[in-house]
Amino acid sequence: MDCLGFEKSKSPTLVLDIGNDTTHSFIVSSAGVEASRPIPQGLEAMVPVVQKELGLKDCAWTGYVDEADLPASLLRCDALAVTLLPAAQGLLWPSKLGLVMSLPRPILWIGPTDGAIARMLREFPHAGIFPPGQATEIADWLCALKAGGGSISAAQVFDPAAHRARSLAAWRELFAKLV
Repeated sequence: MDCLGFEKSKSPTLVLDIGNDTTHSFIVSSAGVEASRPIPQGLEAMVPVVQKELGLKDCAWTGYVDEADLPASLLRCDALAVTLLPAAQGLLWPSKLGLVMSLPRPILWIGPTDGAIARMLREFPHAGIFPPGQATEIADWLCALKAGGGSISAAQVFDPAAHRARSLAAWRELFAKLV
């Protein structure tokens, strides 16, 4: 945690670092960390409470999934979410995005809506693209998916003609740069 960011703070701030099993609480002020304490509950204890409060009956929070089990794990989902902080735009590509794009499931993108990833995802009819903070719009999109069945056919993900045309265009562009 960067305590220097609190140098100009006029009042103490409570910071929570929430893990699966424990939460570490910190009281931070312009003087630095004033107090710190572990709490013996983490996400595993909180998620069921939040699910109940929000009425999320078919929602699961899972921890790390081994790479070999990841596709099967994702296929158990009705929709797949990928996020990117706006500050990271142009600096990285969410590693699971490539896999998510190849699976026959709706894609929920929460991140910059004006970048290359959002432009690419707009080509997918089963992608919902939202900036951070659009909880109501995301909930409406998810409810519409649920009402429509949620799952999509593999043909909607893999349009061989479209993928072939894009691949050929990319190769032509690459060869043009070399010649």
